[in-house]
Amino acid sequence: MAVAERFEKLMRSPGPDRLLSWQSWLGGVAAVYGGAMLLRGRLYRRRLFKTRRLSCRVISVGNLATGGTGKTPMTLYLAKRLCQAGLRAVVISRGYRGGAEKKGGIVSDGRRIRMSPEAAGDEPWMMAGRLHGVPVVVGKNRYRAGRAAEKIFSPDVVLLDDGFQHLQLHRDLDLVLLDAALPLGNGRIFPRGLLREPIRALCRADALILTRSALPASPLHGSLWRRRSVRRLPKIFSRHVPRLRGIAPAGGGDLPTGSTPAAGRLTAKRVLAFSGIARNEAFDRSIRDLGAAPAAVRCFSDHHRYTTRDRDDLLRLARRSRADLLATTEKDFARLGGKNPFDTDLAVIGVDIELVEGEKILDQLLWDRILQYRETI
Repeated sequence: MAVAERFEKLMRSPGPDRLLSWQSWLGGVAAVYGGAMLLRGRLYRRRLFKTRRLSCRVISVGNLATGGTGKTPMTLYLAKRLCQAGLRAVVISRGYRGGAEKKGGIVSDGRRIRMSPEAAGDEPWMMAGRLHGVPVVVGKNRYRAGRAAEKIFSPDVVLLDDGFQHLQLHRDLDLVLLDAALPLGNGRIFPRGLLREPIRALCRADALILTRSALPASPLHGSLWRRRSVRRLPKIFSRHVPRLRGIAPAGGGDLPTGSTPAAGRLTAKRVLAFSGIARNEAFDRSIRDLGAAPAAVRCFSDHHRYTTRDRDDLLRLARRSRADLLATTEKDFARLGGKNPFDTDLAVIGVDIELVEGEKILDQLLWDRILQYRETI
């Protein structure tokens, strides 16, 4: 088992921890880290650490537990709603592991993509391809990225993708996503668990969005609602809806532009499904929901960079399993350079967010914090 996979298994394992085990050692590190995060939050609240403001309104879409909650699909959903309301929106992402992460840059001006997937990072590049009329900007320093966006695009509102822990930048609306099936992971703080900071940090949120709400609830679900920091928060429920974004033809083809293809093109097809995302099992469900029959499944770690050897191994597995075609996620397609490197067709699967309950709550929050200021921003 690879080191990253072993570490992730330790992070997801429940307690209690045996004395002098790897879990107990990670628990000690987690206690120190959690205390540091609480102190950091307190220093920002007391204004001993400086929070900067942009001249436009700011919405943060973030989470408490690492990976796989649906931040990117929710950011796309909000960007489209804001545009429909007549606001000029810009998305700002860190550009994790992209070449432009440190210095920042413009992935898309809303009309054309100006960066490669390697420079932009997989999520920003994918969003740039999905958003028409909405620029996408990357940069680890979100304030600097926001100032650049204001200067070039004059937005009414900035959407921070994965911004809950980025306290250096003031936000007017803080939305926190939790996976309804596993809202707190194993309930432990990183690196012993999946929580980025202690649960009490939710007191900074303006609303909770429970994603994958159609799935069975976790045993931790009930205890979460009893917490004081959670009871007061408005709650919005959503579900993930898999979509076939397109089929990239063999031999270096990219995704066809134009209308979204019918999901029926995958019905009864034998596919080799591969992914390197936080919740690989969710991708396997998506394939089945679209009517395909996985001939084989290959999982990689989150944000995995595909090598020539990986591609060769996948192609051999596809042939051995007699797959009709390969299938992967939008993010993995970005990490393949936005092209199909195989000599077999490649289906690219995305996810849309649909609200199940609480749409009026979200409408009211957007009005109170963002839309009513359209005349002044």
